[in-house]
Amino acid sequence: MDIESQIVSLAVRALLRLWQSGSWGGLFAAIVIWRQYRRIRYLKEACRRANERRLTELNAMQTRLLETFANAPPPRLADLASDTGRDFRLR
Repeated sequence: MDIESQIVSLAVRALLRLWQSGSWGGLFAAIVIWRQYRRIRYLKEACRRANERRLTELNAMQTRLLETFANAPPPRLADLASDTGRDFRLR
C-alpha cells in the first residue's frame, strides 16, 4: 500500500471516530483540511500543465525563428550599412 492510500485510510478512520463522538469542530476542521489539500493538488497540476504548454509554444517559436533565420538570404554590405533596409518578417 502506498503512502497516499495509508494517509487516506488513517484519515477516514479518524473521521469516523470524530463522527461517532460528535466532535463537530474536529470534523469541520478535517473537511477544511481535505478541501485545501485537493485544491492545492489541483492547482499544482494546473500550473504544471500550463508550464508544459508554454514551454512547447516557446520551443515551436524558437524553431520557426531559427528556420527563418537559416533560410533568409545573406545580407549584403550595402544592406548592413543602410538604415532604411527591408523589414525582417516571419512567414
